[in-house]
Amino acid sequence: MLLLTLLSIKIPNINNNSFPLILFFDPLDKIEFSAPPGIAIIGGWPDKLEVNIEILNKNGRSVNYGPFTNTDGVFGAANPTNEMIFQFYNNGVERSTVAINWGQNISDFDYQSFEGYSVEEFDEQFYKDINLLEEPILYSSMKSSFSWYLFVMFETIMGLLVLIIFCIDCYCCQRCCHTKNESDKRDEHYGDPPSPNYGEIGGYASPNQVSDEDSDEMPIADPHIV
Repeated sequence: MLLLTLLSIKIPNINNNSFPLILFFDPLDKIEFSAPPGIAIIGGWPDKLEVNIEILNKNGRSVNYGPFTNTDGVFGAANPTNEMIFQFYNNGVERSTVAINWGQNISDFDYQSFEGYSVEEFDEQFYKDINLLEEPILYSSMKSSFSWYLFVMFETIMGLLVLIIFCIDCYCCQRCCHTKNESDKRDEHYGDPPSPNYGEIGGYASPNQVSDEDSDEMPIADPHIV
């Protein structure tokens, strides 16, 4: 365990064995240190103590988060691949102290092991795999649960939209198939339309289309009868 109380200092050579770390601040003190890749949790966060957290993102760009106070619901930070730089500043007029613990995962340490340094309540299951976190800042149970509920609600709404679109598409396909089947049934019932008889004019046979039966019944004129 490392105890420090200085006006302004950057703590070098912080490694896995340096934790848990307890820092003491006089008014306006600043203390900066780097935590190894993993997860760092803040315990016993007093009023007026601010922290900025600098972390490299996936593109190798340094991103600064904060400043945070104990009213922001932040209880730590996590990064599985890069170091995390914590910059604490005592913006109050009284002495203060804070505890930092570190582990590779949330289950690697007892985050309630600091006597007198309480940690914000949080959903341990939500932070079980830090590789799945979308942002490196860790929030208390209320905010993490709210984010989880928002995520579940969003996924539910998207699933319902996909299901509705699928049902509409199936309904349209069934309607098209039903209409085509009805049309085919009508064609089978009434048969093919009769082909036009080009030898008929207005429903009467043309003179050139007299059947043999009609020709046998027609009387033949006798040329000797006047």
